[in-house]
Amino acid sequence: MKKFIDINGKERTAEKLKIITHKVKDAVNDEDIPVKFVEAHIVGRTGRKWVEWYPLKKFKKLNPNIKLREK
Repeated sequence: MKKFIDINGKERTAEKLKIITHKVKDAVNDEDIPVKFVEAHIVGRTGRKWVEWYPLKKFKKLNPNIKLREK
């Protein structure tokens, strides 16, 4: 389990962190642009589990000590 800071400044615990690429529509050029996100499989205090996605640049800025591998 890894502890990290989410984009709201709250400390979270994750079972798994991985980088994913999601295509976002560019409104100006009408084409798909690949954008990287961190997919976090979070475990709450009561044991409840859920998944959240954070923009990669913001995640790295808040968590410089966590190393992530791209697939």
